[in-house]
Amino acid sequence: MVQRCGRVQKSGRRSAALPDADLGDRGELLPGDDLGGEAVRADRAVADDGPRGFRAAGCKSSGESLVFKASRRVIGATFVSIALLAGSACSYSAPAPSERTGPAPAANLSGPPYTYYLIHTSLTTSPFGEAPKGAQLAVDEVNSKGGINGRPLQLKTCPVDLDLNRAANCARQAVADKSVIAANIWLGQPETVLGIFAKAGIPVVGDFPISLAHFSCPVCFPTSSGAFGSLIGAGMLAATQLKASRISYLALDVPAVRGLAPVVAQMLQAAGHSTRVARTVPVPLTAGDLSAQVTAAGQDADAILAALPPEYFPRLVRTIKQLGIRIPVIIVPVDKKQIAQMGPAGDGAYFAGTFNHDSPGFKRFESSFSARYPDLAVNDIGYAMWLGVHVFQQATKGQAEVTRKSTLAALGKLDRVDTEGATPPLSFTTKFTGFGGKIPRLFNNTVVFYQVRGAAAVQLSGFEKLIPTL
Repeated sequence: MVQRCGRVQKSGRRSAALPDADLGDRGELLPGDDLGGEAVRADRAVADDGPRGFRAAGCKSSGESLVFKASRRVIGATFVSIALLAGSACSYSAPAPSERTGPAPAANLSGPPYTYYLIHTSLTTSPFGEAPKGAQLAVDEVNSKGGINGRPLQLKTCPVDLDLNRAANCARQAVADKSVIAANIWLGQPETVLGIFAKAGIPVVGDFPISLAHFSCPVCFPTSSGAFGSLIGAGMLAATQLKASRISYLALDVPAVRGLAPVVAQMLQAAGHSTRVARTVPVPLTAGDLSAQVTAAGQDADAILAALPPEYFPRLVRTIKQLGIRIPVIIVPVDKKQIAQMGPAGDGAYFAGTFNHDSPGFKRFESSFSARYPDLAVNDIGYAMWLGVHVFQQATKGQAEVTRKSTLAALGKLDRVDTEGATPPLSFTTKFTGFGGKIPRLFNNTVVFYQVRGAAAVQLSGFEKLIPTL
């Protein structure tokens, strides 16, 4: 069963939250609230310009490093800019409720349903329609195999655009709904929601991290390094696979995206690589011809790291080919449909993904998802949503009474969760100690390198460590 929460009228109040902040009875922070020296303004988010193969064998601090401060400020806005900017100038209309597809819940399930709640971005041109579909596929699989200890599981979704007030209202609706045991989110500025879920003790399971907040949220159980890992991983790919000494950072001309260049550079330095970001070349939002930007990026560089939305890539790779530039280009992750749009000129492009697409676990998901939704792309985001539901179901096994509190405790005890090779064995029992201890909930410190060859993404590596554990 899929339910969508109703559209909530904007209250006019700006809200934002960090996981460990004291929210009192409001469930939100307002401008000027004390966040340990760093105020968060919701309006700055964009304005700154199981199944077979699945089985289980505080946010604020003082003295933060420059990398951590810079990353926390800009990464959330950066990835919503990179991934969704094509739709940010369009007017928003709430999507019509989608009809439920796939098998009905098994007839032998009884009792009121438990709810898995998904808040996700929903711009009219959002390329991430697979997020709720991945979750729904997993919910149906869980119900076909006995549900949650004999009771049905249902999915409720709350689609939002870039309206953080709406996202916060959806989170509060989830808190008020006692059937909601676990949740997931896919938002460019997740702090708004994570703080509310943390206060209510609702576990966020399988989130695909866009900002560092996911890795310090006390109720979050991310299964990958997410969009953050993909971009930092692109720099690692340049250093380790391409042996590049100098990278040109070709960035969408918004402050958040341009501002990630020093973050990539500092991550490389922290990992002991001599590779450096030699220059940042901004690409205007209205750019049609990319010749000037590509020419500048190709000068005195060993690789180009293109932090651009996927719809730019066909023009980008054609321009690189037409200008005869022979240095490699690293892009953000692309799916099969986006690879097809690039055509032959896209051959040779690289990217860093967050899951092993060649693994039996991912292949199994790909087969089921494509059969159910043949018009949608299979990618890491859809898989993360699917995996999150199954991790939640795994945690509920054997519970006499499934509650938020019991599930949160059970998730914290899951060890060596086997995703049949899509990730390394996942353990939620051990905090991550790298990066100065600032991101303790990075449970999967890896990325996988890919290269586009012959209209497909070919895997170049196994699991590559993203951040050194010192």
